[in-house]
Amino acid sequence: MDVRSFAPSAIVLDPACQPRATIHHETIEEYVSAILDGAEFPPLDVVLVAGVPYVVDGFHRGTAFRSANTEAVRCRIVGEGTIRDAILASCGANGTHGVRRTNADKRHDVTRLLSDPEWSSWSDREIARKCNVSHDFVSRTRRDDVSFNDTSTGKRKDSVGRLQPSTKPKRSPDVPVQVATEDDDDFGPAEIVPVQIPAVPQVRPIEPDPLPDVPKRAEVDEYADHIRLVASRMRTAFRGSHLAHNGAFDALSRAESLLRSGAPVDCPTCSGAGGSCKSCAGHGWVTRGDAKAIERGMS
Repeated sequence: MDVRSFAPSAIVLDPACQPRATIHHETIEEYVSAILDGAEFPPLDVVLVAGVPYVVDGFHRGTAFRSANTEAVRCRIVGEGTIRDAILASCGANGTHGVRRTNADKRHDVTRLLSDPEWSSWSDREIARKCNVSHDFVSRTRRDDVSFNDTSTGKRKDSVGRLQPSTKPKRSPDVPVQVATEDDDDFGPAEIVPVQIPAVPQVRPIEPDPLPDVPKRAEVDEYADHIRLVASRMRTAFRGSHLAHNGAFDALSRAESLLRSGAPVDCPTCSGAGGSCKSCAGHGWVTRGDAKAIERGMS
């Protein structure tokens, strides 16, 4: 098992790789208290994307380690590849450990695969295997969510992505959509619950560093954390609507990654001394993304 230690600020908690439908803040608070009391936790599971650790299992622990301001986080390397490899690895996480998954968590994982042009062509059994759910659950989710069907042709896709004639009459707009559950085969009347979008946390203005126009790394990470939180709340508020598939969440994920990658860190070559250092042009700092490239060149 390849276990390495990373600084909490170096691990990426990308919402696209979040295996749960929502963040449980009470659990994070409990983990923070336990960490501060000296408790040891299992390593986070990460996939290396261009050398950067993307968390695919352990979001609550990773957030708690950041909040507790620990020096290092132990991570288990479960693979290397692209962001898509990380997303795929995160589907089905917590299926056999951690806080028990809810049906919403399971739908979240299944929906991520069914919303993808490539993965949606997989059979229901293959998607079920990746997500640690039953293939019946995948079939019901695929059938009951109209967004996974081809509405332009009046046809729907079967379990392997082939277009099939529609066998069901179109729903009236005022008929509530029923959602597949893992536990019950017969659904009662669907309950429509009004969604309340939580208020976005207040963000204090960035105080300038001694170098003009250079924000502090901790404050850049704070803004990135806020973007991640907003994206998570939006996923919950707009689940099942057209906004869940228009790329807004991917754009927020990219914004968070760009912020973290652009945060200033001490130059690895001169350790922040600056002077005549060519790597940082004498500034003493480089972006986090450039620092990783410099470190790879030094190794």
